[in-house]
Formats: sequence, structure tokens, C-alpha cells
Amino acid sequence: MKPFSFSRTPELLAGPGSFDELFTRMESESPTDIALLSGAGWFPGSKFHIAVEEYASGGGRVRHFTVKGEPSPSLIDSISAELKPDPPSLVLAVGGGSVLDTGKAVAAMLRADDGGSIEEFLEGVGTRPPPPARAPLFAVPTTAGTGSEATKNAVVTRVGSYKKSLRHDAYVPDVAVLDPVLQLSCPPAVTAASGLDAITQLVEAFVSTGATPLSDALCREGLAAAGSSFARVVDRPDDVEARFGMAYAAYLSGIALANAGLGIVHGLASPLGSLVAAPHGALCAALVGPAVRLVAEKLAATDGREARASLARYAEAARILLRATDPAVAEACDADASARLADALSEWRVATRLRSLDSLGYRSAMLDTVARSASPKNTPCRLDSSDVAAILEAARREEG
Repeated sequence: MKPFSFSRTPELLAGPGSFDELFTRMESESPTDIALLSGAGWFPGSKFHIAVEEYASGGGRVRHFTVKGEPSPSLIDSISAELKPDPPSLVLAVGGGSVLDTGKAVAAMLRADDGGSIEEFLEGVGTRPPPPARAPLFAVPTTAGTGSEATKNAVVTRVGSYKKSLRHDAYVPDVAVLDPVLQLSCPPAVTAASGLDAITQLVEAFVSTGATPLSDALCREGLAAAGSSFARVVDRPDDVEARFGMAYAAYLSGIALANAGLGIVHGLASPLGSLVAAPHGALCAALVGPAVRLVAEKLAATDGREARASLARYAEAARILLRATDPAVAEACDADASARLADALSEWRVATRLRSLDSLGYRSAMLDTVARSASPKNTPCRLDSSDVAAILEAARREEG
């Protein structure tokens, strides 16, 4: 076994009703001033929002900010500027990946010594090292996708310019709460796109050149949870057990990606997301089937032990993920099992009516630019620009 390191994870509260446990856990922080970040949809005015307000009513206060779309530098800067003169004792982020990323970024900016814009600290954009500390942070996902509640980076987007990370080991939230009851109101399209994002992260981390024995174990567990839960939660949105299974899979995908790295799907999703305001999960859903298909085919056509081992990884992922829906995959050879994985991922996108890249607003000229500059990240085979262009073209024209 090769030596490896592993990043820290949040304290975890998981299961139906775990949101209520959050208040007991908060008592150890004794927050008198809570900065609450949430989506603008169902949460404001809900019983969960009211519970936070009531918790703080005994002498504290709650300052509530809503997040629409993916976090932008201007949004993070404006929230941070409003809070910094009188900093909160706790940042509580309740929402999808965009809300959680905003919470991480705001918590970090509250500890930036001389203020300024978050752009000064972003990888590939700014020139300053990120603040080495953050305000106390609790993360409560209401979607099962990004696994942001388990990671150390916040993704910030300036549409038309960039999509980059604010990243530091200190930014992993103190506490993550996986309460599937908070995910029951998640719209069907968001449920599907988020779920395919989590599955993409599990597959990419499992076949990654940076995988470790511990990330492998988490990926296997996450793939099994997603395999038994994804179709159920799409068909029966009120299935709490299936919601919990996908929340668990997404959380594990976040830990896995933070330690093993990701592949070409995420190497493409970032530059694509900087060009058009398309949901990250929808981009992953459009890309993952074509990407798995092309990479697996290249591995199958390559001689050598490493290529065979990587192809076997795709096949193992297929057998774990699909054993509940396609038991015959267990008897398939590695090349056929990998092909079935690619087919299933594309079929799930079509069945859940998620859009192709073309339907999301991407045109050929835009994709040509992305193909020439995208990073393959930790993809287990060499990809040239023509390979990347083929993935993008397949993702552009695959219609649901």
C-alpha cells in the first residue's frame, strides 16, 4: 500500500430529525448572533426557519440572507461587508451547494484581516493567500449533490469570466447535518441533477489517479447507497429513506473528491459554468455518460496493466451502482460493464428530462474554446483536445 494523507471531515449529524439535534450541538458554541444563509425558495418562513429564529429569541439574533443561483463575488462581498462591522458568532448555511459554498466563503471573509474582495483570494484569479481561518460554520444541505458540506473549498462564479475556488483546509465546516426531511421539497429536476452530480463525483473519485484505499472504501459505500436510492427518490420524492440514502451518497462523494480528486467531467464543468449560468448538476448530468464512454473505450483499446486496472475500476463502479437495476452487469466483462455504466448514466439523464448542452445554451464555438483549454484533472488516461471535443459534442447533441 502506498502512503497517503486524508483531509479532516466535519462532525456529522445524520438521519431524519437530525436538524433538531443541531440546536443541542449549537449550545456548545453558545452563538448569540447567527448569520443564516438559505435559498430563496421554500426555506424562508418554514418550520425549520422558525426553529432557528426561536432558538435565538432568548437573547440572540438571526440575520438572514438568501442566495439565488451560484455564488458570485459581488454577493459574497456584500454579505461579508454587512456582517463584518458586527461579526456573527456562527454562520449557519441551509440550502443547496450554492448556499453552502456562499456560507463557507462568507465565514472565511469574516476573518480576512483587511477586508477587500473575495476575488483577491480565488485560485487563478487573485494573488493573495486565502484567510487561514474562518468564523464557526455549520452546514445543512437541502439537496443531495455537491457534498459541499464535507469539502474545504467554495466555488465562486463570475458568469462570462471564471468559475474558481476559495480553498483552505480550515474551511471544512465544523458540523454537517444530513436530515433527509429537509430534502423532501427539492424539485424533481434538482433532485435528478443533484443526484447525478453526486454519482459523477463518486465514479470520478473511484477511477481517479489520486485515489487512496480510504477514498475507495467511501466511493464503494457511496455508489451502493446511490444505486439503491437514486431511482427511488426520482420516482417517489417523499421516500425519506431514499432521500437519506442520496444525502449519504452525496456526503461521501464530497469527502472522496476532496481526497482523490476528480476527472474530465469536472474539468469541463467549471469552464462551462463560467460561460453560461447553467446549474452545475445539470452540466455533470450531460457530460458524465459521454465521458465515461470515451474514457472506458480508450482504456479498453490500450495495452498495459494500468489501463486494465483503470477499466476494472469503471466495471466495479458499474457493478456496485447498477446491481439493483441491472443485475446482469455482474456477469459482464470489464469493457461491457463499463459501457453499460455509460449507457445507464445517459439513460438516467434522459429519463429525468435533464437537458443536453445544446438545450442549456451552449453553441459549438463556445465548446471549441473549452475543448482546447479544459483540464483532464485525474482522469485515468491521456485525453487530447479531440477527445475532449468528442465528449462535448456527444453531450451537446444527446437529447432527452
